[in-house]
Amino acid sequence: MKNRAVLTTVVLAIVVGLGLTIDEVAAAQSGPVTDEMLRNPDPADWLMMRRTYDAQSFSPLDQINRDNVQDLELVWAWGIEKTLIRVDDQVGPIVHDGVMYLSMPGGLVQALNAATGDFLWEFRHPMTGRFEGRPGGIRGGLVLYGDKAYVHTADGKLVAINTADGSLAWESTVFNPEDRYSISSTGIVVDGKILSGVRCGGFGVNRCFIVAHDAQTGRELWRRYTTAAPGEPGGDTWAGLDLIFRAGGDPWMTGTYDPELDLIFWGAAQAKPWHRVSRETGDSELLYTSSTLALDPDTGEIEWHYQYVPGESFDMDEHFAFINVDVEGRESGFMMGKHGILWEVDRETGELVRASDTGLQNLADIDPETGFVGYRPGMVAPIGESVFMCPSLSGFKTAREMAYNPLTQAFYIPMSLNCAQQGFVEMAYVEGRGGVGGCCRVAEFHPDYPGILGQLLAMDVNGEELWVYRQKAQLSSSVMSTAGGLAFVGDTERYVRAFDTETGNVLWRTRLTTKISGWPMSYGVDGRQYIAIITGLDAHGWIARVARPLQPEIVWPMAGTAVFVFALPEN
Repeated sequence: MKNRAVLTTVVLAIVVGLGLTIDEVAAAQSGPVTDEMLRNPDPADWLMMRRTYDAQSFSPLDQINRDNVQDLELVWAWGIEKTLIRVDDQVGPIVHDGVMYLSMPGGLVQALNAATGDFLWEFRHPMTGRFEGRPGGIRGGLVLYGDKAYVHTADGKLVAINTADGSLAWESTVFNPEDRYSISSTGIVVDGKILSGVRCGGFGVNRCFIVAHDAQTGRELWRRYTTAAPGEPGGDTWAGLDLIFRAGGDPWMTGTYDPELDLIFWGAAQAKPWHRVSRETGDSELLYTSSTLALDPDTGEIEWHYQYVPGESFDMDEHFAFINVDVEGRESGFMMGKHGILWEVDRETGELVRASDTGLQNLADIDPETGFVGYRPGMVAPIGESVFMCPSLSGFKTAREMAYNPLTQAFYIPMSLNCAQQGFVEMAYVEGRGGVGGCCRVAEFHPDYPGILGQLLAMDVNGEELWVYRQKAQLSSSVMSTAGGLAFVGDTERYVRAFDTETGNVLWRTRLTTKISGWPMSYGVDGRQYIAIITGLDAHGWIARVARPLQPEIVWPMAGTAVFVFALPEN
């Protein structure tokens, strides 16, 4: 009781110092997040990275719609701590009970009044060793469960924070960062377990894995490695390589969940080094790289897997968000990776339903019914020779995720129309060598769309194009769609636009302080709908690697990282 009295005194002192009212402080004490809320969230809440377990990034709010979106106005903004690393791949706000939670690289978390932007509390994880004095080295957001917020930190910790006041509840060690592990995505909560994907150091270093921790204690419950070891199922698909050289399979995008099937769907990235000649694996499958894994959330056991590109050889990640959509009674999951192919997989069995190629890539032949056929003649060039590849290593579609709108039964897909003259180098088989083997890239526009980088594609569940919007500037955010008939996305020229989901017409746009980042999202407080947009830096990311060589005149300021919140006028 004495400690509680002291804490109350401290909190009241902070309240007075910040000029907050007791009601404003009470707003910081949002109610606990339950399993039922995560399965069926309040339309006004945005409780996880893509709002719902199915990763559709769809808001059921419709107060802001195609008839009035042109009246949107800025109601508040909040500056985000500056960092020199990529903060925007998967970062965005989380909102529950009128409180917005923001996470920044390195373990900084802030809580704001979601209606006004007023500061409520802050938590900052102390960095040690090589992480001390800098923001961190992690891209990712936070998750809410019970009365806590959970974040991963750059120095390998899983941290639980009390949402009432921002105090530390506990921390648990996930990995030693000196072992070259890292976490680059937001976790997901399933039945009291925090699930996360852990990236590995690369060729000849360590193995990547997906891990589950108890949300109450931080105790590790299970881990699932994403490369098959000798003697395990799939272990004979690695051309006899020693375990240490079975590299890649980074699970660096957040998984999705199907509560009815009780399955977690998590992607594993390509093998390393990228080029199959450098790996000395030929066309071996290399399980479970370039795949979606369906896992039992209680044990981590693999129930099924679907491998999109066996023996992938060009760093073409095919492992992004697996979006759950029921189509005419069939439980499907949809994924689009760097090739620009919309894959549809049966969520219950893992069987391919359909592969819809957008026709932009020149690397492989794709059969709509069977999927990947093989690389086209001459594309797997010898080490030291270059090849003209579409897309470039940056991909047509990457970590900037698409959205699905159940009202239009369509996906809204942000794409980059880039190609490259690309070479690869040989990697020595030495333990601890690391490396991926790419070199000598010369970025080029897609030959069909010279001078154009940005494309927003609307595609239905059958893989048919509905409409397409193209522009000079590269799209730099994920997409969010709403029940108001809108799709929001941003670009490197600092514009965020709202599109009519049925026609593709631009209904609203505004220009912010720097390039648009993360994922747009929508929430409600006291009956008023808000749209939140993140801007951020990407000085060393794929946008800089693609956009600047092709469009050097497009320069965004290296400042102004913030969240901007819009709404309709109150009257």
